[in-house]
Amino acid sequence: MRMLENFLLGLLFFLPVVTHSAEPFSAEPYIVACKACTPEQKARLVQRAGVRDLEPDRTAAANVYLLDESDNSVSRYAVASSAEYKLNEWRFITSVTMQTPEHHALREIHKGWDRYRDFKKKGINWESLEWGGYSPIASAHDVAPRDSGLLAILQGAVERDLNQRLLANASDLASKSVIALLASPKGQSYEIRFPDGTTIVVELANVKLDYFTDELMGLEVNIGPAMDGEIDIPTDATSATRLNWLLLEGEQLKRFIETARAYGLPVNISGSGEHMKCSWDGQMLSCIKSSG
Repeated sequence: MRMLENFLLGLLFFLPVVTHSAEPFSAEPYIVACKACTPEQKARLVQRAGVRDLEPDRTAAANVYLLDESDNSVSRYAVASSAEYKLNEWRFITSVTMQTPEHHALREIHKGWDRYRDFKKKGINWESLEWGGYSPIASAHDVAPRDSGLLAILQGAVERDLNQRLLANASDLASKSVIALLASPKGQSYEIRFPDGTTIVVELANVKLDYFTDELMGLEVNIGPAMDGEIDIPTDATSATRLNWLLLEGEQLKRFIETARAYGLPVNISGSGEHMKCSWDGQMLSCIKSSG
């Protein structure tokens, strides 16, 4: 049998009127968020959040709040879904009705929004990370490799930081609004600066909240560029050999040498003095110290 999808969506987003619906739509809401969304994108977001699993000849109702970061607006929609069998085929119909937001829900959503804005403004600071009993990671060089075991430690520290700053002592609705905002713009990126001045960009993805414990159930920390000054930290031995080693000097050079050693590159240091220059000859990282 063929399911006909007849989504009656989007139209109400263009209308200036607000239609009130009955009490069945006052259940605990689902919350979604977006930024600079078109009416069509908003319609799809609301539909995905509001459509429930259906039994034949039954109607499912959902209460959905949409947060728009572009104008800081909060809209409420009632989403009704029904499936019926007619003329030897199933018809799946979804309707969206705009509603007046409830005062209590608005208050709690704005509390979550305030937390989210504060987080966006301050970002992720190395000093506030909780390492969960592990030694703090002191340099981006340690987590630049994609297969580094330290990446999981960093991820755990970021998760604990987000739980504390965004979700601790927050109501269910405030937590839901925080997670919706956090998960909404794809590829939210934040820079972490380590004590040695190196930086790494982390991208938060697949953010999920456990609504029973009000804690992050899932969070992907994807590693972006790791930088030492203006130079990318290599992510493997091959990228280490491609560095312009002659540009490096001082403490920065020492950090890159240790990273090269960690990747298994042979390093030979000769001479004496406070200054050092290194170059890769295809076989060896040769470094010469000098006093001038």
